[in-house]
Amino acid sequence: MLATLLLTLLVTGCVTTTDSRFSREADQQEALDNYVKLATAYIGQGNLERARHHLDRALKLDSDDPGARAA
Repeated sequence: MLATLLLTLLVTGCVTTTDSRFSREADQQEALDNYVKLATAYIGQGNLERARHHLDRALKLDSDDPGARAA
């Protein structure tokens, strides 16, 4: 019983995560694209307050992004 518990603790401690700079940059770009898409949809619905909120969030991620600046 003790051996099983120790083995379980040992195995659960062997988790590898990948949090590289490249994955963070890809996640940031995906978030930026999603904010711009949401803002564009809200503009189409006439909800400019919500659109502005999402554009502001996109611009905080990348103030030079052409998609965010064009919307």
